[in-house]
Amino acid sequence: MKTLSQIIAEQREAKKITQAQLATLSGINQAHISRIESGKSKPTMPTVFRICKALEFDPLFLADILAHEFRLHIANDPTFKTKLPVSK
Repeated sequence: MKTLSQIIAEQREAKKITQAQLATLSGINQAHISRIESGKSKPTMPTVFRICKALEFDPLFLADILAHEFRLHIANDPTFKTKLPVSK
């Protein structure tokens, strides 16, 4: 299952920018960007919006990706009692 951290790192790498450049574009400390991408820090919604804006990445598309990943996780979890539909 892809995490928010992985998606942010993938989008940054797809834009071919460094964490330092993302920090400058977003106004977020580079060390914090590093902690977010490594999964050591969970960003607030305003922080996610700033990162998305800096990456020119629609935050609603990000939410769709995360919802899809969550549905896949639930669909493959035998202990989860209610199954949600998985869209393709």
